[in-house]
Amino acid sequence: MKPVLIKLIVASTLFTITGCVSSSINESIALIQQEDNMNRASNVNTHILKKIEALRTKKVIEEKNYTFSYQIHNDELNSEDKIAITKIIINKNHHINIEIAPATGANKIEQLTLSLRRAKILNDYISNFNDKVTISFAPNLTKDTINLITGV
Repeated sequence: MKPVLIKLIVASTLFTITGCVSSSINESIALIQQEDNMNRASNVNTHILKKIEALRTKKVIEEKNYTFSYQIHNDELNSEDKIAITKIIINKNHHINIEIAPATGANKIEQLTLSLRRAKILNDYISNFNDKVTISFAPNLTKDTINLITGV
């Protein structure tokens, strides 16, 4: 055997017996395992987050429309319609839009005035049950009606 190879074998044996090389190898292996564990944890978190995001995009909120009518020249809905609106609003946890149509009146000013009074009274009534409601004026609706839209 060559003298260099013999010296190499003797040196590696000495290092192994003294523990210098073995301890540094153990530390290196521990660091590699720690990095692998961190990578696996972040991969798991990324995987879980991707699944959650996929579920969120699949969740479709069903939009429903309800129409209620006012008596001509009346500021408030009848009792049955109020109860129906209350049930709808209480059972829905998401935002609700209410569109108010122009009221029947002799001229545009009377129509708008009555529509505004209806909106104010309706807003005061609904705010007792749900604060996620938007009331807007919808001139294209049939006169003396409101359109309640859930799932917006």
